[in-house]
Amino acid sequence: MRAFTERDRLTIEALLAPGCVWRVPGNNALAGEYVGRAEVMGLFGMVRRILAQPAAFEVIDIATSDDRAIVFQYGVITIGDRVLRMKECLIYRFEADLIVEVDEFQYDQAAFDATFAVGLTAGSGPT
Repeated sequence: MRAFTERDRLTIEALLAPGCVWRVPGNNALAGEYVGRAEVMGLFGMVRRILAQPAAFEVIDIATSDDRAIVFQYGVITIGDRVLRMKECLIYRFEADLIVEVDEFQYDQAAFDATFAVGLTAGSGPT
């Protein structure tokens, strides 16, 4: 999580398999399936442009198996002058120590959709 909070692009890229898939749920500017390292990094760039400062993560719990990790956390974000704590669960699947698949689940999907509304401009937040 530190690499994401610190915006450590090189470390993040090194953790992603070339054909990784990242899925974001909902009806919002971020929703969709991002396939390949370039598209996933593009998603992170879009998030970075929207947020007023880097996201922080408050991990509640982590469960692991041989090829998966489930991270239950709060994503703490600032958009405009608003600070939001959004409860979420991310399921990571690994192959050869690389992230090959991530599925995000939002506790309050409607709030997530409103926060990252379609048509959102960088740093503006929802109206």
